[in-house]
Amino acid sequence: MVLLLPAMKAIILAAGYGTRLAPLSHFLPKPLMPVLGRPLLWHILTRLKNSGIIEVGVNLHHHADRVKEFLQTCNAGLPVTLSYEPQILGVAGGIGALRNFVAEEEFFLVHNGDILSTIPIKQLAQAFRKEKPLIGMVVHDFAPYNNVCVGR
Repeated sequence: MVLLLPAMKAIILAAGYGTRLAPLSHFLPKPLMPVLGRPLLWHILTRLKNSGIIEVGVNLHHHADRVKEFLQTCNAGLPVTLSYEPQILGVAGGIGALRNFVAEEEFFLVHNGDILSTIPIKQLAQAFRKEKPLIGMVVHDFAPYNNVCVGR
């Protein structure tokens, strides 16, 4: 099945410290950890491009210079807008810092910079365009890592 969708942008959250991967993350940020011989971020960018994403915004903090250098030299075939956070802002703050990047978009995708998945991005985008929810999240069916709190 071929899904024809309007162009869409994505935000990749890549600012985190990677504390659970310490001491490795003291020297290399999680998005640059090798997976099958290539940085994780390369796999994410390739998958996003192959799913119809036309441009990405990436937030940076931990080892920002290394992530920036990778993004400038990886030839992912996607324009990249960088957002450096002098103090780490967290998920909502990272998205908020890129609000101008997605301001004109009806829909945009937010992807963690430390996750590989087989989520069908094209089908997800199609469902969003059809149902028009305010927000949606894809979570792994494994507590305690899939808790989502709404409100207080």
